[in-house]
Amino acid sequence: DDCFALCRLFCEMGEAYMPLIASTQDANQLTIIELELLCANHPARRVATLPLRFFYNLSRAWSQMPEDEGKMRLREAMIDPFLRLARCCLLQSERTEEDGSAEDFARDE
Repeated sequence: DDCFALCRLFCEMGEAYMPLIASTQDANQLTIIELELLCANHPARRVATLPLRFFYNLSRAWSQMPEDEGKMRLREAMIDPFLRLARCCLLQSERTEEDGSAEDFARDE
């Protein structure tokens, strides 16, 4: 429950700062994105799925940005985090009962 609460806090913070995170100005956006990735990599699915809305909204915000040099720099910086997110999603989709304890699955439901 502590991990769930912390990840939920990070996700809410990310949503609140979305205009800043999805901007071309350097505001150390990767720090918040790294926190979101830590949550997405959590073994409990209930926790790991929390940041998905954040990443969806972030990708939508970036797609609406005008095509310019700033967006290209931002896109290059975000390749690695989005690849890591894809790996997290793949691991979550392949997870079976043998991959976690019974407590993890009880919490997920």
